[in-house]
Amino acid sequence: MSYLGQSLPYYDPTNAPVPQLDAERFNGNASLTAFTMARQVTTATDVDVFVDNVRQEPITAYAVANKTLTFTEAPPAGTGNIYIIYRNSYGNQTFATLPDGSITFAKLANNIKQFTVETFTGDGSTTAFVCTDTPANANSLLVSIDGVVQNATTNFALATKTITFTSAPASAAAIVVKFLGFRTDVAVSALSAGSVTTAALADNSVTAAKIAPGTIVDSDIADNAVTTAKILNANVTTAKIADANVTTAKITDANVTAGKLAANAVTTAKIADDAVTLAKMAPGTDGNLISFDASGNPVAVATGTATQVLTSAGAGAPPTFADAAAGGIEWQSSVVTASTLTAVAGRGYWINTTSNTCTITLPSSASVGDQIIFVDYVRTWATNFIELNSNGLKYQGEADTSVVKYNLAGQHINIVYSGATEGWIPVSDEASAQGPTLPFSATGGTIVTYSGYKAHVFTSSGNFVVSGTAGNVDRLIVAGAGAGGGRHGGGGGAGGMLVQTAQSMAVGTHAVVIGAGAAAIVTNKGANGSNTTFASQTAIGGGGGGAYAVDSAVGSAGGSGGGGGSEATTVAGGAGTSGQGNAGGTGFNGTGDSRLSGGGGGASAVGVNGNGNTGVSGDGGAGTLNAYDNNNYYYAGGGGGGSWSSSIDAGDGGSGGGAGGAPANGSPQGAVGSGSTTGRNNGGNGYVNASSGASVTTGGNGGANTGGGGGGAGQSASSGYTGIGGAGGSGVVIIRYAV
Repeated sequence: MSYLGQSLPYYDPTNAPVPQLDAERFNGNASLTAFTMARQVTTATDVDVFVDNVRQEPITAYAVANKTLTFTEAPPAGTGNIYIIYRNSYGNQTFATLPDGSITFAKLANNIKQFTVETFTGDGSTTAFVCTDTPANANSLLVSIDGVVQNATTNFALATKTITFTSAPASAAAIVVKFLGFRTDVAVSALSAGSVTTAALADNSVTAAKIAPGTIVDSDIADNAVTTAKILNANVTTAKIADANVTTAKITDANVTAGKLAANAVTTAKIADDAVTLAKMAPGTDGNLISFDASGNPVAVATGTATQVLTSAGAGAPPTFADAAAGGIEWQSSVVTASTLTAVAGRGYWINTTSNTCTITLPSSASVGDQIIFVDYVRTWATNFIELNSNGLKYQGEADTSVVKYNLAGQHINIVYSGATEGWIPVSDEASAQGPTLPFSATGGTIVTYSGYKAHVFTSSGNFVVSGTAGNVDRLIVAGAGAGGGRHGGGGGAGGMLVQTAQSMAVGTHAVVIGAGAAAIVTNKGANGSNTTFASQTAIGGGGGGAYAVDSAVGSAGGSGGGGGSEATTVAGGAGTSGQGNAGGTGFNGTGDSRLSGGGGGASAVGVNGNGNTGVSGDGGAGTLNAYDNNNYYYAGGGGGGSWSSSIDAGDGGSGGGAGGAPANGSPQGAVGSGSTTGRNNGGNGYVNASSGASVTTGGNGGANTGGGGGGAGQSASSGYTGIGGAGGSGVVIIRYAV
């Protein structure tokens, strides 16, 4: 290789025999500061000094005196790690001084102008790689594997053109060899502290050889920085981990695998308290338990089978799962309903003979003390007995030809085998007493509790559900009412009303169906209300009020009958149902405009007839008071009748939700009928609308959930009015019982 300076005498700085060397090396030992050079120099700038390939600053880092080189602090230990280059002191030799600018680019050798680079690829097994050129020595090469610089002699050796690594580079590893322009024996400088980050490390590049023992401490590792990709298999050894520095925060979940740990590398001292969480543990086998062997090492206890129990093996051995020891009764979870059963010793059986008898075959062989229990599951053995077949063994000293039956309700049989002489012997075969009687209880509807009673009020259909035992109740059942007639019509009949006391109600679900009131009707006969049903009892819907020129204006029959409408003749009201209501009132035919409709029948009274003497249409029949829900409400009042003439007053609704009738529109205006205010809900008043284009006479609507009849409409045809008979009120059911 070319060197600058005088061409003669020629020598190699490292191999020449002359005593005047251009460079020399010393070994540091971390304590020695003064070194004796082979050449005398005048000033500190006469030499370039490198320690571990780091150039030292003259005067500040070192001083010279004759042949003595003195450092301000001792260089670290190392072989040949102190390197000195003499700049211009060559004893008695002299060198020519080159003019400025005389060394051009063309004068430089190629290996000075540029670095030669060669690349190789590791395969995981090859250690030797042959270069194209011949390097001066290992220190004249810059070698890296996956970007990590390799130390000469420590990580690789050079023989002529062959580079041999101390360990084979990983498969697909990128090997880069750079030939340095100036050949030198100086080793490649080490990286500065802290310059290698997680991102700078290639996967699997940190091997055990790269880490000095004990140098990795907690503060050197960022949280979650150690991932599986950063660790070569088996390269985490005990020596690499400082005590208690493996904490939860340092370990990414599931990244410490068995392959990354050297054998016995993780000791108790290496793990910080509470660092091993469930997330850090590798998955195990479902159902296994962890125990410890005689040496104190953890072992897995294999999963047992169903019904086995964990059994201790004593000190020094892990427990095991085993079958439960003999003794005790194993009660069966399934109830026996079949006609046959083969019994097994040590078991208890629930026997349900609701549908059939049951023949039970006992074991064909038994040991003294074997025990079997049979229990009447639902107290049906008195209806369908059980029979025991002793299957070749004796039963109470009798041969198995004897028939053994048990037929008492609630009986339980506990038999124990005594030996061959007497065989199976019952130690108990008693019948248990009937269980405690539960009180009458029920759900459904809106529940009201008062003064020793509980009431269930149904304003819409539902279920009355009885539990515990059967009991007596009082019942109010009211049907939906009829609508008033739609043309100077009669009042609607009230819904049928049933009041029943001390009625037995069996355990179970009892449907409640609430009857709807009939809808309002325009210029026609009122429709009947719907029935209400409960516990096989039916309240009949109220009859509709009669209307002019429809069916001769006769009121319809129902729970209570509808009132007769006004016609040219006297018109009868509809009939009521015996025990539930009364008939509707009669429509009256007078002279001229004196045509008066009858009121609808009520639960307590018939509808009032149209009265020609007073000139008033008939009021609805009165309803009946009932306080089963602790309210003094009247139910099932009839609707008031409407009138032919505007000068005639309409009838009022009967007590218990009955609605008022409507007069005809005109002058002088007759009074509208008033609705009842004594029911669960008020009946509506009659109404006349004489505004322009809206000449309507409307009977009031019966009160909801009262069974009150709708009011009859006023006169509607000859003057162009529209008559609307009022709707009937819906029914209700109230059930009460003592508590």
